[in-house]
Formats: sequence, C-alpha cells, structure tokens
Amino acid sequence: MNLSSSFVAYLVLLVALAALLLPLQAITRNGFIRGKLRFSLLVIVAAAAYEIASHYYQLQTDQPSALGKLLFALAIINAIAVLLFNPFKQEKISDRYPRIVQDAVVVGAFVLIATSVAPEQLFATSAIGGLVLGLALQDTLGNLFAGLAIQVEKPFGVGDWIKAGDYEGRVAEVTWRATKMRTKSGKFVVIPNSMVSKDIVVNYSKPSPIQRMSFSIGLDYDVPPNQVKRIAIETCAAIPSILKEPAPDVLLTQFGESSVNYSCRFWIVDFARGDPIIDEFATLLYYRLKRAGLNIPFPRHDIHILQPVAREETATDGSRVAFIEKASLFRNLEAEDKQAIARIMHPVTYAGGETIIRQADAGDSMFFVKNGTVKVVLESNGERHEVAELTEGDFFGEMALLTGEPRSATVVATCDVETYVL
Repeated sequence: MNLSSSFVAYLVLLVALAALLLPLQAITRNGFIRGKLRFSLLVIVAAAAYEIASHYYQLQTDQPSALGKLLFALAIINAIAVLLFNPFKQEKISDRYPRIVQDAVVVGAFVLIATSVAPEQLFATSAIGGLVLGLALQDTLGNLFAGLAIQVEKPFGVGDWIKAGDYEGRVAEVTWRATKMRTKSGKFVVIPNSMVSKDIVVNYSKPSPIQRMSFSIGLDYDVPPNQVKRIAIETCAAIPSILKEPAPDVLLTQFGESSVNYSCRFWIVDFARGDPIIDEFATLLYYRLKRAGLNIPFPRHDIHILQPVAREETATDGSRVAFIEKASLFRNLEAEDKQAIARIMHPVTYAGGETIIRQADAGDSMFFVKNGTVKVVLESNGERHEVAELTEGDFFGEMALLTGEPRSATVVATCDVETYVL
C-alpha cells in the first residue's frame, strides 16, 4: 500500500492533535471539558481508522477522503469551543457559557466547513433531507429554537429561582431540549423549552433577589387595628432575615365573618428560605399576641356547642402561692405577704430563642420561671458570654424592680418558657 505525502501529512496532523489533547484532558479539573475532549479524541481515532481501512482495501484514492476531512474539522472545532467557553481550572457552571450555545457554535462552524469541503453532496441531498428532518423532528426543532431564544433573551440563568407554568424551582441547566430545575421539595423537573417559551415565567432572582412575602391573620373585632399593626411590625423588626428596607407593613384587608383580617407584608433577600422565614415570623407573632392578651378567634356561627370551660387560674386557688413558696427570695415572708404578691403577678409566655430582657435596658419588673429554661448572657465589648442557666423556681430581674437600675444582663429563653411577671 503506497501512501501519498498528503495522506501521510493528514495522519501526522491527526496524531499531533491527539498528542495535544491528551495532556489537556489529563490536567484539567473541569469534568465537562474532559468529556468534550474525550469526544474529540474518539473522533480522531474514528477518522484515522476510516482512512487507514479505506486505503488498505483500496476504496479510494491516495488523498484523504471528504469524510476524513470533516471528522478532523469536527475534532478541532469541538476542542477549541470547549476550551474557549469553559473555565479550565475549575468546574463551575455559572462561569461557563450555556451548553446549548456551545453546541450551536460547534454545529454552525461544522456546517460552514462542510459546505466548502463537500458542497456537491450536501446540496444534492439538502432538499430531501431537510424535508424529512423537518417532518420527523418538529418537536425537537421547536425545543431547540426555543432553547436558543431563551439564551438570547436570558429571562433566567442557571442558579435562578423561577416559576414556569405550574412548577417553581431553581434552574439547574438549560439544554437543547429542555430546562431542568430542582424544586424546594427536592424534585427534579424537566420542562421542554417549547413549553417554557409559551408559558409566563416569573424570575425570583433577577433583576433583584429581594422578594416580598405575606402572611394573613385574623383577630377579634374588639382588638384595635393599630395595636395589631404595631405588634406585627415589632415582630418583623425582631427577625434578622426580614429586611429593614424596604420597610414591612400591615394592611387591614377584610372584615370577615368572625374576625378582622390583616395581611402582614415584609421583604426578604433569600427566596429559598421564604417558608422558614414565614414560619419564624408566624411563631413569634403568636407568642407576642398571646402575651398581649389577644387571641386568634375561631369561626363563629349561630350553632351553640356547650363545652367544659377551664377554670382560670387565680391567686386564691393556691397555685401561685405554692409557686412563690418555692422561690428563695420570698421564702421567709408571712402568708399574707405571699398572698398579696400572688395577686399582682401575671403569667407571660415566651418562645424559644426569644429575648426576655436585654442588658442595659430600663426595667420595672422581675420574672419567675414557672416552666422551661432560660440562659443569662453578659455582653461586653461586642462579645456574649453565657454565665448561668435558670429553671423552674428561679427568678431574675429583681435588681431593676427593687432599685430601678438598668438590666445587668440579657436573658434569653432556650425553649418555650412560662413565667410569672411581678
């Protein structure tokens, strides 16, 4: 088998290209690049095998075939595109061009070269082939062009939180065929690009990640609306995840059948944590409303259902007096004095993690721990040091009550805590 100089040069180019791509594939840390370079190497092997087999069986002249040239061009175009559009030293999706754009560049460049290498064969089959492909791949081509339109318009990108149709999630990838995203519940959803392009798409991450959340609640008609609004706004201010600006607000939205309904609206910056933040707000709001003596009403109708009514705890039933007797501060008082103190004490409940008193604040009350646990924290030079833990029967805040001095420490509930306030 006699080999021409042009054929030998072609084989040398294939070997040289393979020798260049092999070390690049070995040293890159980007798995996407490794996969694309592996494809180029397989194309090189296929081109070399085809040319050598063709010459061995004398299927063609001593010149490289058109197919061999096209395979060589495909290997080069694919390698250049993947190295140009992707970070070589790390695998980070946000730093690379969308895959669909990279593939479009490779296909476009390959078609341009193919028209110059083998124009007769291409033009002879283009009409029939185009008709057949157009009929067979209507849905696929629709998804393809929709995907390209998404990349041109960029209504969303990888990592954005979006709502497309009935699905809400974080975009994981946009391919030729579909947009892939993961929902808050962990489901992996694949939506054809043609459906995404036809549906209304809501982007929660752009142009700004700041989102407004809302929580509805109903209170009794006897409760002044301004009091409800004040408590809800103070609750928002106590939660670090809720932004101070834009400021939260509370709207009276409806006079309902059994309650006056309000919408508490506030802004957050992390849409992924929207549900936990609403939960934190609702939980803290419940305890603050309860401490203020405001109950959330149940639906009321003209049907009267008799139920046992729990007897309210009073100072005379002895329960508070029995509790006072456990407190070392009042252990030596006369019975009449303990009764007098019991009459002016009132129960207050705090949520776990809530600050009961804060160091340096003014105060005119003291607290007795009825149930639960609290921790005492000293703040100095910006640092917090936990110095004590108080449980049932312990008390705190007595110095502010007796002397009028500012609070000497911060006390935080470690769980739901019931206290008596004097």
